[in-house]
Amino acid sequence: MSSGHADGGLLQRLRQNSRDLVALVLAPVAAAALSDRLAHRLLNRLARDDWYFERPGEAVAAAYAAWTGSTPEASWVHRHRRLELRDRSDALRAWTSSTGGYTRMVHLAGDAIPPAPFVGITLHYGAGLWSLRALRERGIRASFLSIPMRRQDYPGRPLMYWFECARNFIAARLGNASVTYSADSYAQLKALLAAGHSIIGMLDVPGVSPKYRRTVDLLGRVISLPTGLTALAREQNVPILAFYVRERVPGGGLELVTRVIESGATDPFDQTWAFFRNALERDSAPWHAWSWPSPSRAFDARPPNRRPGTPP
Repeated sequence: MSSGHADGGLLQRLRQNSRDLVALVLAPVAAAALSDRLAHRLLNRLARDDWYFERPGEAVAAAYAAWTGSTPEASWVHRHRRLELRDRSDALRAWTSSTGGYTRMVHLAGDAIPPAPFVGITLHYGAGLWSLRALRERGIRASFLSIPMRRQDYPGRPLMYWFECARNFIAARLGNASVTYSADSYAQLKALLAAGHSIIGMLDVPGVSPKYRRTVDLLGRVISLPTGLTALAREQNVPILAFYVRERVPGGGLELVTRVIESGATDPFDQTWAFFRNALERDSAPWHAWSWPSPSRAFDARPPNRRPGTPP
């Protein structure tokens, strides 16, 4: 009996790592090497197949429905998954493209990017690593803020672990600065700003103490988001660059959409969130959180007037 269980576990790991090899390594590398048109055709095709994703399309649709109360169209789910795939391949493109290739791909829409230092804040949205390339093209050194990468968090999935490490490696090369891990001290972040470096972090992250979070509205739910980055900017008297990347053309050109919240703003968190809420309410398909195991639980999402911790 134990031998059967062992064989079953081995086969499951082989299947999982085979999927990781194709979905996280081979497909992104192939798409990055192709022309825009051919890469779009490839990713469009892969987005139709559950095999390439952590969660089936039905689970993504169910997460959206549980949050908003409405079932998304099949085209919405397909586009969400295609953009998830594009985020993987475009990380390589953002790193390897020539200056001319970058200029053709990414247009700036919104406020001018301020001189360093500043605190950059973004979301898990679209092909986001192009934003770091945009900063590098302007001579800005930016340290990406990440959770620590620990092998024990990826049991039996070495390729998934190395994929996440590779993204941080690319982020460091694009930012011309080492990645800063969230377990490091607050003093290190202040030192980076004092040295003239900028910091780039995500607003839509779970797992932060309620003491350092605020509740906001999104798509009919009250959710909880961290306040640390906006508090850091206010304390250090530096501006905030809020930004995200969206497609101008499906599979083609991109826009880096920006909003600068100047130092000394009365409520920088409120202004930052208003910018992102507008983006998500206009187009929520590029938000990667829909493919997380439970986006509602990650952000403690609940209907208005319901107490925190109660079921949605």
